[in-house]
Amino acid sequence: MKKLRNILYNVFGYYMQFLSLVLEKIEAGKRSIEDKLKELVKLYSWEQEPYSTASIDKFKKARQKIFRLLQQFNNVCTALFT
Repeated sequence: MKKLRNILYNVFGYYMQFLSLVLEKIEAGKRSIEDKLKELVKLYSWEQEPYSTASIDKFKKARQKIFRLLQQFNNVCTALFT
């Protein structure tokens, strides 16, 4: 049991040295995507016209852009571990 505890402690200590690097990479990727998302929300709220067909099309385009930004964020998070 003591041997297993020591192994786990050493593995944990090994990966802790990389924690700050991983968090910095995630934060950098998140910051750029967050800026794009804020700009998209500003543009959408500015152009919004309630209950029109143009508004529905703009909503669909905005939803697709948000989905792409979420995919980019997922790619940033998963790229660190591959």
